[in-house]
Amino acid sequence: MFRYLLPTCTLLASLLYSDSVDMPPAFESTVAPITAEILEQMSFSWKDNNPVPLEDLRYVVVSHWGFDDRVHQGCLIVHEKVADEVVEIFNEIFDGGFPIEKMTLVDNYQGVDEVSAQDNNSYSFCSREITGMKGTFSKHSYGLAIDLNPLYNPYQRGDLLVPQTAGAYLDRSIVGKGTINPSTACYQAFVKRGWDWGGSWGATRGYGDYHHFEKHPDKVLKAG
Repeated sequence: MFRYLLPTCTLLASLLYSDSVDMPPAFESTVAPITAEILEQMSFSWKDNNPVPLEDLRYVVVSHWGFDDRVHQGCLIVHEKVADEVVEIFNEIFDGGFPIEKMTLVDNYQGVDEVSAQDNNSYSFCSREITGMKGTFSKHSYGLAIDLNPLYNPYQRGDLLVPQTAGAYLDRSIVGKGTINPSTACYQAFVKRGWDWGGSWGATRGYGDYHHFEKHPDKVLKAG
């Protein structure tokens, strides 16, 4: 059983609104610096040689619809230059009704992407290499990549499949709860703001990363 360390990553307003017909669930969000308490929870995802410093990261909490059709609070760590934009994205995803099964720090899975993905956890920051590319920092290390519902939107490159249990969902004609395609509110919210979707990389890179959205560090960090 995986442990959820931070109290903000818990079931939110479903009970508050369950008896009310006049007040629909509302999107809520907070953006905060990385405190000592949060850093303590990042024992697996933070590395001292990370390409951006800790003070450039932000802890973001957003409302999202769960697979149980109730409102939850999820947490992400992203770069401070995209933090407000990430809130806008998840507000739009929330309003569009796109469900996210769970969203918590990858540290709850000892920082192991495969284990997190098998549990269909959505996350952003982790100081690690690009999958299958030794020695190159992933955009996740910059807080500039977000993976959503990875069990139903897997990564495939040759024989490599993440998560390993997601083979059935390589058939992208399967449309189910939390799957991403260009018609979804999730895809549209990211792409209209200049994020790249890994599901479109088949033609240019020869592989698919269907759960992955990213911004390039050169464009973000040099801007403004």
